[in-house]
Amino acid sequence: MAPPKPKAAAATARDFAKRPKAKVGKRAPKKLNSTDTSFKTASVSVRSQSVSLDKNKASGAARQGDGSAVSQIELASSRGNALSTLQASLRHHAPAVRASALRGIRDAVQSLSAFDASIGTTVLEANLPSLLPDMCRCWLDEDDDVRDLAVGLFGDVLGNLSGSDGGLGCLVPFVPFLCAYTSSSLNSLDKSVRRDGSAIVGMLASCDPNPSFSTVNRHLEGSGITLDAMAVEVGQHIDSFLPALERSVKSLSFGNRGRDSETRKDSGKKRKRDDNSARPPPPSRQPAKDSTLTSLALILHSSMASDKSTTTGDERRSVRLDPSPFVSGECSFVKGGSACANSLLVFRGSSRSDNATHLLVRSICDLPIVPQDESIRGAVLPGYDIVDVDSQMSKHEDEAQKMEWLKRTTSLLNTLRVKLVELTHSSKHADGGGLLMAPADLETVDLIIHSIRLIHQRCYIFLPVGRLLSLNSNAEQRNRTNKKRSKASKSGFLDLGDCAGEYRTTVQKAISLLLESFPVSSNTGSDSDRYGYDVTNARICTTLAELGSYCETQLGRNWVDAVFSYVLPRLSSQDETKGGDHMATNTLLHVVGKLLIPRSGVYLLENPTKRHQLMTAFGATFFPRLTAPTPELETDGFIFGSSSVESQSRLEELAPSRLGRTACNMLTVLANLSAPRIFATNNDDEETNTLLVLQMVSVLPLYVSSWGERHPQESGQVLATLIAICRQWPRCEQKSLDGTGLSPVERALDALCSGLRHSIIDLFASAKKSAPSIFVRLPSQTQRLAVGLVGLLKRPPKDLVSALSSCALALSSRSRCGVSNYLLEVVHSMRTTVAMPTYLSFLIDSSGVKTISAAALSSRHPGEYLTELDNSVAQLSRFLLSSCDNPTTKVLPMIRPIIHKWLASSSSDDIKRLFQSRAAVSVLAAFALNDMQTSGGAFSLDDELRGLLVSSIIIDIESSRRLKLREDDIPLFLAQLLGPAAVLFVCQQGLFLEFVEAVCKRINDGRCICRRSSDESKALDGDQSVHLRAVLLLLKSRDPISIAEVVRSDKDLQVRLLARLEEIDKSEGGPFYEKCLHQIKLIV
Repeated sequence: MAPPKPKAAAATARDFAKRPKAKVGKRAPKKLNSTDTSFKTASVSVRSQSVSLDKNKASGAARQGDGSAVSQIELASSRGNALSTLQASLRHHAPAVRASALRGIRDAVQSLSAFDASIGTTVLEANLPSLLPDMCRCWLDEDDDVRDLAVGLFGDVLGNLSGSDGGLGCLVPFVPFLCAYTSSSLNSLDKSVRRDGSAIVGMLASCDPNPSFSTVNRHLEGSGITLDAMAVEVGQHIDSFLPALERSVKSLSFGNRGRDSETRKDSGKKRKRDDNSARPPPPSRQPAKDSTLTSLALILHSSMASDKSTTTGDERRSVRLDPSPFVSGECSFVKGGSACANSLLVFRGSSRSDNATHLLVRSICDLPIVPQDESIRGAVLPGYDIVDVDSQMSKHEDEAQKMEWLKRTTSLLNTLRVKLVELTHSSKHADGGGLLMAPADLETVDLIIHSIRLIHQRCYIFLPVGRLLSLNSNAEQRNRTNKKRSKASKSGFLDLGDCAGEYRTTVQKAISLLLESFPVSSNTGSDSDRYGYDVTNARICTTLAELGSYCETQLGRNWVDAVFSYVLPRLSSQDETKGGDHMATNTLLHVVGKLLIPRSGVYLLENPTKRHQLMTAFGATFFPRLTAPTPELETDGFIFGSSSVESQSRLEELAPSRLGRTACNMLTVLANLSAPRIFATNNDDEETNTLLVLQMVSVLPLYVSSWGERHPQESGQVLATLIAICRQWPRCEQKSLDGTGLSPVERALDALCSGLRHSIIDLFASAKKSAPSIFVRLPSQTQRLAVGLVGLLKRPPKDLVSALSSCALALSSRSRCGVSNYLLEVVHSMRTTVAMPTYLSFLIDSSGVKTISAAALSSRHPGEYLTELDNSVAQLSRFLLSSCDNPTTKVLPMIRPIIHKWLASSSSDDIKRLFQSRAAVSVLAAFALNDMQTSGGAFSLDDELRGLLVSSIIIDIESSRRLKLREDDIPLFLAQLLGPAAVLFVCQQGLFLEFVEAVCKRINDGRCICRRSSDESKALDGDQSVHLRAVLLLLKSRDPISIAEVVRSDKDLQVRLLARLEEIDKSEGGPFYEKCLHQIKLIV
């Protein structure tokens, strides 16, 4: 073996060399195989701009109509962070990281405004299942900024979805766990978390990103706002919010106490870092007390809407608050849990979910439905004990549940009363009564009064009025018995009657407090805030009216005099109704309705003199006396009188406003109550009030005309009220015709109905010639009411009849033939009360024959529009024949000028001339056929009309060539055209022979024309062909109108027909010439 090389020997020696001994304080030498790590590295990741990619993807999907592709887009912020990445940061321990993630999510939601509205909504709806649970969790965060951002994010979601076509209906499946998290925040130990929870309640109940005092006014003052489906669903969960909201209201300080506490907080030491109790609200949000009261009023209002939309009273069912356990990130309740307890909320993440049936949620459609109690009986879910409540709840348990509900309602009402006492203590009492209050406290007072009124209304819905009154009467008897009992027996409520008695006592205390505070005026003495104080006083009046009508004791009656003394001078003031939308006056009108409209036959305002004063002021303000339309109606002065120009202009401004509609609705109630007993006046006071109601009713047509088609429901109510009044008129009308003496009420009713004939003309007449009238634009049901009113009034003036004909024609063109036929039938039933020329003009104008034009039928095929007016002409003929006993001798001479004009029409419009001549022939045929069926013989036409009739038929036949019909369409066109003419040829002796002679003369005259161009010769051959084809169709006609029988029965006619046809040159007649001769020989 060769000796090793020197290098290999050295390496072997180093490998097996002895390790040097380590010494203390001396660095060990590096190993031979050690790696140098003194350098540093960094990775740079350049991501694509996902926002631009998503925009391109969304726009491309929208252009292609692919909704599924849009729904799969994930939200991303402007920095390119996807929603899933941002959601992962929401679980970070650092508040700054969570806040940064929420800012990114808000940026992603707000960036959806760059898309089209439908695309942005679709993308947001698709991301809601993953977005909302993480957002709701941040509502409970201990950091102030995180909660503010989470609440702002929810406002962004509401703002983006509220503009979509479907509204916020996509949020309805999420309402249970939204309410659960909100209730959890309301019950938090942290005061600032509870304050944010109150703000979220207002957002849920109003669907408004930033609810405020104006939001409450819009929802509660009847401004036409319809609650969203989500708000109605949230209203079903009110019982989980009210206890916490009541505790929040109790913790608030109002009046001087509230201002002093705020001053102490501002002047105190700097708060600690983790102290959230004194954190000021964001600048875009209300203060704590206003936010809490606003949310309370809004949730009470949504609860009222929820009760009305589903079931009320004893049939109300509680809705389960536990959310679906199948959606990742939602909260669920452990066994026996409640939505009001923080400690019982268990968060389930997707990674640690123990559900075997976990679903992948990509959109709203993948969410499981939250079941109602009746739909999950017998089902077993992990962590839940489902009990059939209806089967196990006895009557005693039901009463116990109502007792508990009534206790909570009484407690909340008492809490609001106590807070109102705090506000009154900070104000001074005025010398003449009432309070001098600071302008800063007005909104707070309004919110408290709103809440008190809504609580009372909700109590009426849950327990009907009769049930409450019976419970109260039993409670009063029990209270007399309880006076002899010991204090121990009085310590608690015994049954539902005791609860109702306690509620009644609280209501009486609230009435007493409101009466002491009423009216409220400014403590500064300036008139700048007069509007706000008027609105507050009007709301106090409304609340007193609703609470006082429940308490029928002497204390409950005291409010009537106070409210009457306040309402009467303001209702009579012209300044109160200026502008038409005065909120205070609109609120006072509801109080006037409480005072004037009886409940179960009992008036709250018992004094008849005061009641008449209030009704007089109401009528003078909203329904002043108008000028009579005709001089003969001014004799009695009960209904009509002299009206100033200023009063008329103010009424025209007031009628279309919301204030005017409220007054009109109240008058319809008063009139409907007066209509059945309009003649049953037992004393002078009732007669005076009846006369006043009739005078106010005479102004109602002006209101309907001013509304146009904008308020069809109110218009229908007014028309129904007028019909109810006019139904009583035949009694006085008969007396008036007989010359019998009429009472003042009967004379007033007669003047009212006579004046209505003229005042309703504006409803049917068109302001402009080309614009449709108000009547035409109304719904069909309202149109029938208006026509029925015309039928009840009878004797329509000439202007009204003319307007009705235009309406009937417009309805026919709008395919509303049912209402048009009803209008014709009603006018036909009044024909004996209308002058015959006026009635005949109405029939002819409503048929549409006079106004037909080619422009209206340009889109139709020429062979199709010939029968366009057949139904109208048939109705015209039927009404003409049934207008009197002998229509041939009475009606036909009167319409002869119209018939002559239609037959001799020289219009350049072939279609108009064709329609009019065919209509004239059809009307004459109807008269002839009617005479044949009734008297056995037809009337005879004069020579001028016979010649005009034959000439018109021949011109109509020749028009088939000018209309450029196809060869296959000509037989059908001629058959439709000659149908009415065949009736006249059968009924009028010798008329068919005159027609054939005119046709032959037409052909022969054309043959004698000298040299023509080839085009003219071709056109002439076509006319001859059409003429002979028409004669052949008439000869082939069969029953019920058969010309062949007429020819067969008259030998002289046979000879003359053959002679006239043989005069035509065989070469000029063409193929139809031989066919005509053959057909006549077959008949002979």
